[in-house]
Amino acid sequence: MRKGVIDHALDYEIQTVGGYSTTLNFSDRQKLRAIVRRVHLAQYPRHLVDDLFCDRVIDAIAPETAAYLIRHNLEGRNHG
Repeated sequence: MRKGVIDHALDYEIQTVGGYSTTLNFSDRQKLRAIVRRVHLAQYPRHLVDDLFCDRVIDAIAPETAAYLIRHNLEGRNHG
């Protein structure tokens, strides 16, 4: 690859592989999407917040943070 040239094939490959959210099982992903909707995206219009948008937010936060959110939601605690 030449310097300063964008490799669109590589960009497509990264998008199709997915991020951290693709490594979660379905039930954990659904729980985490619900938490993200309630906590992080509460101010967004409901019609703009779909599963893909939630997955992008999940991918942006660290896996440790995602595990923390899942664990504390399952314990019934409310941390903000």
